[in-house]
Amino acid sequence: MRLRYLMLLLLPLLPCPAFSQDATHNGKVFCRVMRWLPLSYSGVVEALLVTPGTQVKEGDVLLRYTLKEETARELQRELSAGARTQDLRLRLLEIERELLELGEKYAASRRLSDARMGSEESANRLNAGIDILNRQKILITELIHEKEAAFRSRQAELESQLGVAMDKGRIPRVFHLKTPVAGQVLLIDRWLRDGMGFLPMQNAVAIGTVDPMMIRSQVYEGEIAGL
Repeated sequence: MRLRYLMLLLLPLLPCPAFSQDATHNGKVFCRVMRWLPLSYSGVVEALLVTPGTQVKEGDVLLRYTLKEETARELQRELSAGARTQDLRLRLLEIERELLELGEKYAASRRLSDARMGSEESANRLNAGIDILNRQKILITELIHEKEAAFRSRQAELESQLGVAMDKGRIPRVFHLKTPVAGQVLLIDRWLRDGMGFLPMQNAVAIGTVDPMMIRSQVYEGEIAGL
């Protein structure tokens, strides 16, 4: 009987789980799909204009930098050379001159042939030569257009990569890294600091979205301190 009373007295002293209550937690979550912005050429950072967490709009400048001298010279030579169509255009001028000469000869030969004073075969050979020159002219003209289109595409690519317009084929001194999308700066490469040099990199700055969120859950009182 005494043992039974002792057990009843000890029961209130045994630990029991506390009642749960609502706890609210504030935080942020971001989409795992991030847009990494590359730096395609070696250079030196002139000014880093953002930090992780900065809100940016499409077209905002994130970084100003200069190219290494050797890289700048190579790009300037490429732009100065242009589409490299000078030789093709000279050949077109020669073809135009040859067409004029053959045209005059063909007309004279045709008159003689019609008057039965010249050979029909001679006139036909001259006409065939005119056809060949016209086909050459078409092919060279198409090649010039292709080269010019490729150069315009390359210039647009450089302007997109360097963030500046190539005014009259000239390389400016300072270039920009611009964001093509709106969002928030999530990550910045550790080498991108004012005055520091960097090598070409695919993952220079990451842009993404960070949305506020609220989570409500039930926890025990003893667990609240560890949250």
